[in-house]
Amino acid sequence: MRLISLLIFIITSSFAFDYEKNIEYKRFKIVELNKISDIQREILKLRAMNLKDNKKLIEVIKKERLLFINMFLNKYIANKYPKNLFNNSKNKKKIRVLKDNKLSASTYIQDATYNIKILSHQLKDAFNKMLYDANKAIDNYESDKVINSIFLTFEKAMTVNIRVYRRVYKDIYETNKGVNKNADELKFLACYYMLEDQFLVYDIIFKNIEQYVNKMSSTQTMVNTLHVGDTIDAINKHTSLKKTNIALKKYFIITVGEIITIVALLLFIFILYFSILAIFRKLISTLHNKDDDNYDSKIKVDNHFIYKSLAKPLKILLFLFAIDISQRIIFYAYNNLDVIYYIDIAYALIFVWILFRLIDNYVLTYSGNFLVEFPGMRAEVINFSITLLRVIIMAVAITVILDNMNISVTGFLASLGIGGIALALAAKTSLENMFSSISIIMDNMFSQGDWIVTAKGQGTVVEIGLRSTKVRTFDNALTYFPNSYLANTEVKNFSKRKLGRRIKMKIGVTYGSKIDDILSAVDEIREMLEEHPDIANRLTQFDQSSLQSRSRIEKLEDLYGISKTLLVFLDDYGESSINILIYCFSNSVVWDEWLAVKQDVLYKIDKIIKRNNLEFAFPSETLFLSNDGKSAFDISVNK
Repeated sequence: MRLISLLIFIITSSFAFDYEKNIEYKRFKIVELNKISDIQREILKLRAMNLKDNKKLIEVIKKERLLFINMFLNKYIANKYPKNLFNNSKNKKKIRVLKDNKLSASTYIQDATYNIKILSHQLKDAFNKMLYDANKAIDNYESDKVINSIFLTFEKAMTVNIRVYRRVYKDIYETNKGVNKNADELKFLACYYMLEDQFLVYDIIFKNIEQYVNKMSSTQTMVNTLHVGDTIDAINKHTSLKKTNIALKKYFIITVGEIITIVALLLFIFILYFSILAIFRKLISTLHNKDDDNYDSKIKVDNHFIYKSLAKPLKILLFLFAIDISQRIIFYAYNNLDVIYYIDIAYALIFVWILFRLIDNYVLTYSGNFLVEFPGMRAEVINFSITLLRVIIMAVAITVILDNMNISVTGFLASLGIGGIALALAAKTSLENMFSSISIIMDNMFSQGDWIVTAKGQGTVVEIGLRSTKVRTFDNALTYFPNSYLANTEVKNFSKRKLGRRIKMKIGVTYGSKIDDILSAVDEIREMLEEHPDIANRLTQFDQSSLQSRSRIEKLEDLYGISKTLLVFLDDYGESSINILIYCFSNSVVWDEWLAVKQDVLYKIDKIIKRNNLEFAFPSETLFLSNDGKSAFDISVNK
């Protein structure tokens, strides 16, 4: 009898020991979950050793764990696990049996073992239900509210107080130190380890599934907002499509409902695009043909400006939207974040393009009227502001793109470090030119359309850019001057004058002329110039409304270029003529108008010279010959 009892004890003990040893390979039906459990158990052992070398090993093992987690998620989302794995009918029967058997427990360890087994099956039941319901919710395009309620239910199931079982665990190890454990204690330990593994593995899987679904939900807001799921579900409910959907889902990851919905959306987007274009064309055509006297032509320009700005970007935007919505429906459950990121980047670039086109067309349409309405506004300031606005738009777009890719902009800039310094040194010339352009605009050295002269050339300023200034030379070539050069060299600006373009000349009359006739001609020329309507004199009036005094002591006439000097005097005795100095300024500073005034002055001077019996002198030579009879001719030359 004792021998039989001993054999029974050995068999039960060995069974219990084997169960404890091998429970981690039997507790899950899914291979990936068993692997995750094994790795998790290994991590706990390494942490318990508390060795420095183990930290690197733990990181390696964690990567392996992540690999099996991803394998599980991929199979789970793709419905590659048999549906009976998530069937809870057998599990519920086991719970009922365990509750009945619990009544026969004779010790608190046996009672605790039954409680752990019941709790383990309840957790398994909750876990399977969560997996089944979440998968079904994803397939049916359920809302965030429904999916969150599934996760919340599982979270509540996981909030179980296991302190009681930990006390039993401590009692077995602490109070029975050095004592061989009996079958009940070994069974309890095996069940306790199983429960620990369940908590660890379920928690890891739950967190990853929750994170995955939340990411998917955040990227599928568009599909959920359009209630596409309801349409797809309504189509797929037809019994005639069930077999077709099973085959399509298995081989092509798509259903009949999704195909019909995608085609319908593409047709809708196609019709929407041409409808918008037709509305724009009709509106513009109506406004162009309107003969009402009270019609504001600016409305016509506005609509044409909007149409020209948005026609092409709208076409590409709707085409991209069609691709986006289609791939979101097809790959709804697969959370293809890489594709979504690229599409979001494309959206950002299209919106940047739209803003650039609006800016360009607005400037093209309204810049002329704007400068006429506000003559004090400088074109280069507007251009600089537009360029700066473009840079800001691009900076915001890049920030949004980096943020969408989960890249911290501040962290990215901080990570540049020495590379940033090298980049700054490489961009030194560009930065110097950019700040020089700001300096040129702030100092008002020259404006667009000004005639400037430098040591390296002259011409009309076309545009003041961030890096260089474009100058159109008088032989019609386009020259690019670096802004740093113009900001640090002598620049003569002939266009910075409000009134007065100089006419300076010397009129030479012959030496045989009478001095009284010359002085009379001088007086007549001076009187003619003073009375000339296009020659500036001390009585000439000009518009001072555009002049603005700054908080400095300076003469406005010199600041804005207002010259009214008029001088006509007998100047000097030249080598072959008596010279009259004429120094005056035309009212106009425009070249062709100045030439016309100068021509008229020359014509009237000719009349005055002839009227006073004078002749224009020209370079000449006079030969004086003499002979005293004693020597050859001596020749004196007077030039």
